Amino acid sequence: MSRHTQAAVQTTSQSRDRAANDARSQSRHVLLLAVLITLSFGAARSAMGAMYVVNSDAADGAVYRLTSNGNYGTFNTQALIVGAASGPANYNGIMFFALPDPLLGIDRAALHLTLTSPNTLPFNTDLWGIGYIHGSPALVGSWEVHADTDPRILLNGVAPTKLVNNLVAANTAAATLTTNIPQSIAIGSYLQSLYTAGAVAGDFVVLRVNADGDTYAQTNSILTNFRWGTDVQSAPAQLTITTVPEPASAAMLLIGGAATLMRRRQG
Repeated sequence: MSRHTQAAVQTTSQSRDRAANDARSQSRHVLLLAVLITLSFGAARSAMGAMYVVNSDAADGAVYRLTSNGNYGTFNTQALIVGAASGPANYNGIMFFALPDPLLGIDRAALHLTLTSPNTLPFNTDLWGIGYIHGSPALVGSWEVHADTDPRILLNGVAPTKLVNNLVAANTAAATLTTNIPQSIAIGSYLQSLYTAGAVAGDFVVLRVNADGDTYAQTNSILTNFRWGTDVQSAPAQLTITTVPEPASAAMLLIGGAATLMRRRQG
């Protein structure tokens, strides 16, 4: 074989090696980009999500229904009363929380309730979303319910939504509590859905805690109740809202990562 032929063969072999190396390098870059995309979305959701606490408005309190004639009433700027109390009547606790800017995107919202008067009820206590209101919040007596379902239309043309079933189980002493992660995600999803229904930043979501049975009829006592919060707002209900980043934030992460990979490849 002549020297020219040997040189041609060697050149061809080197070209094939370079092509193979380029293909392997391209595959690695594609794999790295895929990993970067996955990590970027995860980081955008966890690391970039803001967290802040919203106290319930001072207008929160209790609503009730008298057992004697079925009339409704309100107990303004009072603790969140759940169960049977003076009247005699069955009571629900009502909370108002100002909604944040919808552009923030709500991932979850943990509800924290501080117990101020302990007791045990013969029924489960549930957490409901009643809807949202524009302007200054105010209690409405007819929001009261002492049942496991509530098909009535109370606000915004839709029935209330049960957010947490058995927040406090029957025959279990009430306590200071914070909703767990699945419960907090359910609350956050509900808050986010209110924007689709027409709510805007600064409107108030209305949350209710109530026993799912007639406590007074069961116990014949106006003392079978527990209370969260206080009537002077020294221990208001709180929502710890965790937001998700705007889509643009995640996009910027991806663009930056892709650009870095391209620079390294060209180098």
